This record gives sequence, C-alpha cells and structure tokens, in this order.
Amino acid sequence: MDIKYIRQPHKGPAAARNTGIKNAVGDIIIFNDDDKLAHPDFITEHVKEVRNSPKTVVIGWKKRILSIWREDLQIDNRDLLAILHRRPALIKELSSKTPLALFSLDQIKEGFDEVLLTFSLGDDWNWEEVITRYSERLEGFLLPWIIPTGANMSVFREFIV
Repeated sequence: MDIKYIRQPHKGPAAARNTGIKNAVGDIIIFNDDDKLAHPDFITEHVKEVRNSPKTVVIGWKKRILSIWREDLQIDNRDLLAILHRRPALIKELSSKTPLALFSLDQIKEGFDEVLLTFSLGDDWNWEEVITRYSERLEGFLLPWIIPTGANMSVFREFIV
C-alpha cells in the first residue's frame, strides 16, 4: 500500500481534505484527523465496510483519549481520576513540570486495545443512543450531516469527487 505525505501551508481542515482528495488515486477515500490514533486494522476495516455498503459513508467509533500530560492541561477531574484508578503508578509521574507522553508508539503497536482502555476518556459523543434510536442508516435523524467529522470516515471516491 502506498501512502503519500503532502504538506501545505495551514489553510484549515477543509483545504487539507480537499488536497488529499485531489491527490488520491484509489477508489476509496479514508479520512483520519491528525489528532486521532488509528487502530492497526483501521484501513482494512474501512475498506471492508465500504465495499460491503457501497452506497454508504462509513463512520467508525471515536473515543477521546489522554495521550500527553502537561502541567497546564485542562482535564475534568473525574476523567483524570478514572485514568489514575486504571494506572495508579502514574501519580508520581504526573508531578513532572515537563510534558510527559503517556504511552509510546511501540505500546500502541503492541497493545492498542490496552492503551485505549487505560487512557480512554469515553466516546466523542453518544453514538450508541443515536444508532439505537435511528438505526445505523440514521433513518429519521434530522441532522445526519453533523455526524461525519472526517476523524474516522470512509467513502467511495466517486461520491466525494
């Protein structure tokens, strides 16, 4: 699989996505924002789901995760306590005055699910309630366009172009 990195001056997420779409050569476009961690099977799963649902935009789950600690970080105390409950040894490390990466790239590669479980801050928003009420096809959901954010989404290229 060929992956091409394109750098351009900051013009916002829409311009970055449009540049990516213009330079894409495959038949499926997969979006993932720069501040998201992707599961090792991220691409494989998106391709499988898009091919199984060719008239659908596929949106994967998004969870919030704490990946770095800084002294000035604004985080809900309940979220921090939940992480410390799962990883009590972090208490000593969090007193550091310098930014601290909470996990490494190797840890993500070797134990993605464990990293996610340990440092998760919960879902981006309550997808389960929306899907339970409106089905995976969002039938009757009045604002379906608010759900795709580009953070974990795929679609056939022809629908975007």
